[in-house]
Amino acid sequence: MPKIYKYLSPNSVATILYDESNVGIKCTPLDEYNDPYEFFCPVDFEDSINPREFMLFYDSIKRRISGSFASCFPDMPTNIPMWAHYGADLSGFVLEFDSDKLKESVEQNGIPFVLR
Repeated sequence: MPKIYKYLSPNSVATILYDESNVGIKCTPLDEYNDPYEFFCPVDFEDSINPREFMLFYDSIKRRISGSFASCFPDMPTNIPMWAHYGADLSGFVLEFDSDKLKESVEQNGIPFVLR
């Protein structure tokens, strides 16, 4: 049962802990991610890959999964860049999840769960 984490800003505490009608995990459409590298496929074009063919393939994959949703869970609670970005400049809190129990709960609601 590996642990995964969700970083949250200090002003999320009231919503997470005190508003029972608003408990959930935010999932964002892949094409709306705020970091361009979260949805980017790095390629070393020196490996005899035709750049034009690869970009056509990459664009077709992006179109195919456009509209799919995801939520990111780092595998450690001490990731400084995650604290800086999501924890509002190193303040806030982190929630720990048992990935097996989260997967079971999510899939009971008919939602696919993939952990990478």
